[in-house]
Amino acid sequence: MTHLALPNASHSNAELFLKLALASGILVAVLEVGYLLSSPLPYDPIGYVVGRDFVNTWLGSRLALTGDPGAHFGFFAYNAALKEVFGENYPTHIWSYPPHFLLLSWPLGLMPYLTAYLVYTVLGLVLYLAVVSNGERRADHLLLLTLAPATIVNIWCGQVGFLVAALLVGGLLQLDRRPILAGVLFGLLTIKPQLGLLIPLMLVLTGRWRTIAAAIVTIMVLCAATALAFGPGVWTAYASDAMPVQSQVLLKAR
Repeated sequence: MTHLALPNASHSNAELFLKLALASGILVAVLEVGYLLSSPLPYDPIGYVVGRDFVNTWLGSRLALTGDPGAHFGFFAYNAALKEVFGENYPTHIWSYPPHFLLLSWPLGLMPYLTAYLVYTVLGLVLYLAVVSNGERRADHLLLLTLAPATIVNIWCGQVGFLVAALLVGGLLQLDRRPILAGVLFGLLTIKPQLGLLIPLMLVLTGRWRTIAAAIVTIMVLCAATALAFGPGVWTAYASDAMPVQSQVLLKAR
């Protein structure tokens, strides 16, 4: 009798998980809607522009269109550019992405901030769902992925989580199917290098040499294309102006 009851118990647990996950997602979504309704758009109640972290993505994209984004990587120069757009009292930020991130984001700089934020969010969500669903189109899975608290928070804060998740999960899914494509995706993941620190170790330990080679070539192409687009000085500016500030912020956060 115990053996016969197991399938029912498993089905019951799955239903409970679905209900709890859906409820938590809806709760977080309601909180975000409340946050937006209480905000003096385009700013939130404490002075940040809606989308918060997307400010860096958008402003970086605008600076890329000047042809010399590296001139603004320093703390004071970057915040001067920020205050020029959003006002003198806007909270301070730091530039925190490697220069080749701008090769992907620059079209956003052609749009007004809120339009760019909406396009960025919608396209990022679609890409994320397409990759992590791994070809499945089950409505309940897609609903849970869309309403997952992490998804809502990523939208709320305007982070690069959708793109990073798509690159990381996509690379892992393609390791055995298409090792070269996996390497390309891992190479692109260097737009947020701290989130993939263990990937090279995993690739070496499992002997994924074709994937490693593809990742190295991808990184070299990205670096060269960035130098061609913005001048080689963009890399020295990143190393001398942006990275030290990032290190200080990380040390203070510990």
